[in-house]
Amino acid sequence: MHDLWSERDLTSVAATHRIDELRSFVVEALPVTKTQYPALPEADRVIAFCVKHSALHFSKTSGQLAALAEKMDHGAHPDLGEATKIVANSLVNALKLAEELSISTESILTFLSQKYP
Repeated sequence: MHDLWSERDLTSVAATHRIDELRSFVVEALPVTKTQYPALPEADRVIAFCVKHSALHFSKTSGQLAALAEKMDHGAHPDLGEATKIVANSLVNALKLAEELSISTESILTFLSQKYP
């Protein structure tokens, strides 16, 4: 049923490289410093702060998706501009959280290839 990867090696160097490029962009664009986050705690609490802050961003993005879905329930056509923004923000949220928790791209791709063989 899940023939998603039949013609693609999800764990290939090329796939990993492409995601790592996007991940590097996200890390550079959204650094975790006191300048961006004045409430950033001392070093021993930074990861907990980052996880909580990521949860807030996921909730915010989820709310945007819910608002889009609710409009569509009332007959509106999908706003592809808004949907693109939601998808892009979701991807950024996931990559930023992975970086903050030191979850490698290889681990993510391996998980996906095993979940969807």
